[in-house]
Amino acid sequence: CLDPINERQQIEIASKCNKLYLAKVQIMSGLNDKTLNFSDLKSALVIAMIDDRLDFVMEIFGGKMTPKEIFTKAVLKDLYEFTARNDLILKPVFNIESKGLFRNSNQSLKLFDVGSIISALMGYGFGNPFKKYRKERGRSIRQREETINQINLDSNALLDYPLHHYFIWSILARRYKIAHFLLQKVVHPMAASLIAYTLLRRLTRQAKRAAATDISIQFAAESRAFQNHAINFLRQYYDDDEASTMVLLRIIMPDWGNTTCLQIAHSSGNEKFLAERCCQSLLSKLWVDDDTMPQELRPIPNEEQSDPNDDSGKGRKRLWTRKSTYALELGTEVTDQVTVEEHDEEIAESKNCCQGRRCQFLTAPRTIFAYNVISYLVFIVLFAYIILSDYQIYPSIPEYVLIGWVATYAIEEIRQLVIINQPTFLAKVNSYFSTIGNIGDTISSLLFATAAVMRFFNSTREAGRIIYCLSFLVFCFRTLNIFSVSRHLGPFLVMINKMVKDLLKFLLLLAIFIIAYGVASQAILYPNSPWNWDLLRQIFYMPFFQLFGELFVNQIQGTNCPPNATYLTNRKCVANSWMVPILLAGYMLIANVLLLNLLIAVFNNTYSKIQENSDTVWKFQRYSLVEEYLEKPVLPPPFIIIPICYTFLRYVLVNGLCCIPRRRSNKLKIHLLDINHKRLLTWENWLAFLYWRKDEETKQPVTKVPEKI
Repeated sequence: CLDPINERQQIEIASKCNKLYLAKVQIMSGLNDKTLNFSDLKSALVIAMIDDRLDFVMEIFGGKMTPKEIFTKAVLKDLYEFTARNDLILKPVFNIESKGLFRNSNQSLKLFDVGSIISALMGYGFGNPFKKYRKERGRSIRQREETINQINLDSNALLDYPLHHYFIWSILARRYKIAHFLLQKVVHPMAASLIAYTLLRRLTRQAKRAAATDISIQFAAESRAFQNHAINFLRQYYDDDEASTMVLLRIIMPDWGNTTCLQIAHSSGNEKFLAERCCQSLLSKLWVDDDTMPQELRPIPNEEQSDPNDDSGKGRKRLWTRKSTYALELGTEVTDQVTVEEHDEEIAESKNCCQGRRCQFLTAPRTIFAYNVISYLVFIVLFAYIILSDYQIYPSIPEYVLIGWVATYAIEEIRQLVIINQPTFLAKVNSYFSTIGNIGDTISSLLFATAAVMRFFNSTREAGRIIYCLSFLVFCFRTLNIFSVSRHLGPFLVMINKMVKDLLKFLLLLAIFIIAYGVASQAILYPNSPWNWDLLRQIFYMPFFQLFGELFVNQIQGTNCPPNATYLTNRKCVANSWMVPILLAGYMLIANVLLLNLLIAVFNNTYSKIQENSDTVWKFQRYSLVEEYLEKPVLPPPFIIIPICYTFLRYVLVNGLCCIPRRRSNKLKIHLLDINHKRLLTWENWLAFLYWRKDEETKQPVTKVPEKI
């Protein structure tokens, strides 16, 4: 006869057959009698999570196990491997973007590769959540061929933030019930909501590429739900404590990719979140450099005297204690102590900096913006003077000044490229060239460098002057960035940006009609023309300018042709003057009437969309402006070379060329060591608890008690 099945198999069968009460009895009796091990529930947990069975997951959660014991590394790997192989939307993401996640048939996926995909989906410096597992080995083919009901549990490695990793998996795997349940358990739920919104936005695009319209609609609906959670969290925090909320928006969270809430919201294009009153109030304070840390969130120093007779203060040290209580997740308390010497160079630099109102005004981002505007206008005037009146055989002193000025602009662009928060240099380059402004800066610098070299040679001096003029044209376009600070003119820059993209798409359609009409008319008017560059120019020259009203009627009809001359002997004569006007009429009807009016309609649609949300669009773009000028040196070009050289030399002397300097906090990124993280976390957890309790109360049906007559 067959052996009776054990309790583990009974739980698995109950989970598959949707018998919650049977699973509950087996779990409680097994844990109480100590006949059921923690590892026996893991296969049932995987089955429940894959089937999106929230009731089973909650029942397992309600036992005597901690999340760290339930959600292990082995189970997470099996969940990701099952999802990567079976989900039609995620399958191309895992196989294409990771460049072969399953490298061969004898090896399964690695968590580090999964983390790289998550980091790429999030963008903007989101750290790999599985960076510590970079050197792990994949499982053998025997282990991978096991069914999901017989998952290999030999790996007992614990995850650092298990609830966070499983929350991200539930978002990618479209297990939304489990995702909303885990959102109530994770630390920093506002950041988790923003991450879920970002991932779902990226997956929406992937679903559209796969022509899965229903799934893309589902992604969009869930992304809006998580966006509303993030906004509601922010409003509740801000109504309770304004200063603490502003700190919470900027702390670097190691458990969420070493990013901040503001970074996540900006990288995902979350305009509604950044347009909230709290975010805009914070940006306004940072813009005028009026940001102060709340006293209750300052780190608590314990001063120790190494030498009581030392009055210089050099022997004094300060002990910063950071306690991170992840009670909801781990049930433990982690305490780190960091000893910082007061005579450390960076701390001394921040202490010795003047704190007066005058210094605060001179170093505020809005003042730095004014410096750069004045400097750039002077640069444009000098450049115009050089190309109009002072372009000599040999460079003059003003031209040498201009060359040095542009060199400082190029150095500043290199500095901006280096400080981009990306793990690799290639990722920094991709992030840098993702904006049109940086592309324009690069083109203008390259054109100017090319012209500066060509002007020193007699044979290319005139060509260098022309390239100088083209470079000046691009530099003038950069002055549009000045208007980004304006609430009324800033949205127009966004309109121009999107309309240019619409125009490029329109040109692809227009090019088909231009080439068709241009080749046909040229062949009819001038048969057997010699193949040269002039012939190619004529194909595009006449059709393009005919769009703007220059019809070339005399040339098409050959009215200027001398008597007794033909197209073979005189260029003013044509072969078939009767046919091309008919083609011109059809071409003008399609291109000038149909396509141009279609382009105007597209422009009108883009204008209407942005104009409706002009205030939200400007508030979203404002973050980029504040971030840029918070990181800029105080002095504008060409004097910007002084602080850049000073920072580079100090870095080389203090850290060496091969060392990485210690991370420092700035106005938009606050490290945990710089605040009382325990107090902030306790405050956030309490407000999150109140939010979920209020959310549950609103979802419960209201029953009316009938009045007794």
